[in-house]
Order: sequence, then structure tokens, then C-alpha cells
Amino acid sequence: NFGGTAFIIDETNVNVSEGMMWNLLIIIVLIFLIVSYIFKSFAVGFYSLFPNIIPLLTITAVVGWFGFGMNIATTIVYTIAFGIAVDDTIHFLGRYKIEIDRGAKNHQALINTLKTSGGAIFLTTLVLVSGFGVLITSTFFATFITGLLVCVGMVTALLCDLYLLPVLLVLLKRKK
Repeated sequence: NFGGTAFIIDETNVNVSEGMMWNLLIIIVLIFLIVSYIFKSFAVGFYSLFPNIIPLLTITAVVGWFGFGMNIATTIVYTIAFGIAVDDTIHFLGRYKIEIDRGAKNHQALINTLKTSGGAIFLTTLVLVSGFGVLITSTFFATFITGLLVCVGMVTALLCDLYLLPVLLVLLKRKK
């Protein structure tokens, strides 16, 4: 049997990290179901996941590229980044649905959505990146990693919501 403080800390890190990843998977499924229900379309629910999962993949790439490793600090970032990405996506989709319900054609609905909600999503992301960006100046490694990874995730989510999501919505309408 192994024991000691170091072993207990390592086991705690592993258990918390694994638990958070399973929780993230459950949250992704729940978001899919909620968005699908709201928009009455599994396709919209499925397509809405891409702008929210790509930031997680980008964070994973940064973690792997720089060798940060999976620990409590990095796994917390996944839930923070996913929550912010989902918020922006739902904001975009909600405005898009309002435009479609008003009778706008798909292309015009996307333009109106980008004009109205696009600016709000951009400014919100700018403020959040500025706030979390301050953490990058920290000398405490966990705080530095959190700031860096959240900023990377938020910028990626912004790009996905403003560039990828409209393309996916155009493709979705073409299939119908």
C-alpha cells in the first residue's frame, strides 16, 4: 500500500480531474438536449456544439503543446471556457431565432444577428479576456495557467461563434 501526503495529493488531483471531465461530458449532453428542445431541432443542437467544443480542443492543444499536464487548475479551465462559450452561442442563436421568427430569410437573419448580438458578444469577450488576462502576470503557476487557458478558450469561442456558427447555420438551412 502506498501512503503519505504526496500520494494523497496525487490521488486527489487524479480523482478531481477525472470527475470534472465526466461532469463536462454530462454538461455537453445536457446543453445539446436543451438547445435541441428550444430550437425543436436536433441538427441545431448538434451544430451548436461545434463552437463550444472547439475551444476545449484548443485548450487541450495548448496544454499538450506546452506540457502543462492535466491537473485541477487545467480541468477547471475547461468548465469555465465551456460555460462562457455556451453563453455566447445561446446569445447568438437566441437572436437568430428572433430574426427568423420575425420573418427574415436565413441570410438576412444572420446579418442582423451579427450586427446586433455580434458586437455584444465581442465586447463581452474583450472584457472577460482583459479580466482573465491579468492572471497571466501572476508568478503563481496555477493562476498563470488558468489565465492563459481561459483567454485562449474565450478567444477561440469568439471566433467560432462569429465565423463558424453562421456558416453552420447556412449549411443547416441548405440541407432542408
